[in-house]
Amino acid sequence: MFQARDKLEKCLVGHLRFSEALGLIRNRIDFPLDSNLLFIVGPSGVGKSRLMVATQKMVLQMHADELNEDRSRLPYVAFDVQATNVGNFAWGPFYVDYLEQLQLPLAPSKEILKELPPTPRNHGPHKAVMSAIAHRRPLVTLLDEANHLCQVSNARLLPQQLDKIKSIANRSRTLHVMFGTYELAALLDASPQLARRSNTFHFSRYRCERQSDLNAFTEMIKGFGSCVPLHHTLDLKSRVELMYEKSIGCTGIVKNWLMAALGHACRNNRDFITVQDLEATAMQNQKLRLLLSEAKEKESILDNCSSQNDSLREMLNFPYIEQPELPLKESKNRNASPGTPNPRSDPTGGAFRDGEPEACAS
Repeated sequence: MFQARDKLEKCLVGHLRFSEALGLIRNRIDFPLDSNLLFIVGPSGVGKSRLMVATQKMVLQMHADELNEDRSRLPYVAFDVQATNVGNFAWGPFYVDYLEQLQLPLAPSKEILKELPPTPRNHGPHKAVMSAIAHRRPLVTLLDEANHLCQVSNARLLPQQLDKIKSIANRSRTLHVMFGTYELAALLDASPQLARRSNTFHFSRYRCERQSDLNAFTEMIKGFGSCVPLHHTLDLKSRVELMYEKSIGCTGIVKNWLMAALGHACRNNRDFITVQDLEATAMQNQKLRLLLSEAKEKESILDNCSSQNDSLREMLNFPYIEQPELPLKESKNRNASPGTPNPRSDPTGGAFRDGEPEACAS
């Protein structure tokens, strides 16, 4: 039973947006820009946490030789941003978590790292983090649940939240990839300067109104069907409509759902999954409606942001000059067939001799 659970847990299926996001992160690490912030935003259950884990593995594989030569360097720093129970976001626990990851005695490659130098007493937590980053020199910092930075009592405090992250990223010259829900994308509106100096990737769900998305979702369901262990005979591909309705097109919800269905089957002393198992363990319609409502609202905003060429021209007062159509010239010799030269257009007789014109006798 545990082997069956582990097989499904480790199952990886093809995911179009997953591959796009992973490629973008890799490109930003290999080709740094003046912006050291990258936002990965999407609905809950779309697979952002799985993307963060895949990014860690990718960094280790990409820079294995470089990290072996420099054993004092960390390949990455990765941790979850803690939520605040009451009041504004607490930066104290954030700095503590950051320092703990930088002071790990064992790197992700299981190599022992030297201890960091002691922090002077007059240094606050911000300076301590900056000093530790300078010593460890991580290639990238990965922050999951970064939408918790939005927990402020007043919207006017949002720019200050982003300025602190921007200060750490720019002063350390370390790419900070922030994974979060759509709240994270809303932060960019609070700071136009940050919006200019950062990039946002919309890690969206599969949308059934797009045929390409629906085809990709069907292939994804087919891939999960091949990973379901035990004596599985249910054809998940034939249940695409049910799978989409109860997951709203989010890969993470599908995977968790299949894990719950597998447990439900085992509790009933069965070694195969049925439609009844799927229906019994599906997410409640009320929760799905809330997730779908938020996703559709934010998707429309991000879609509008990606197609603002006309409004940008209006803001720039850029004149639109309509090119007039050129009139067609009518041929004077209408009776001549196409391709027939006009006999009066070329000189005849001895008008040209040895390349020099002669005066014609009158």
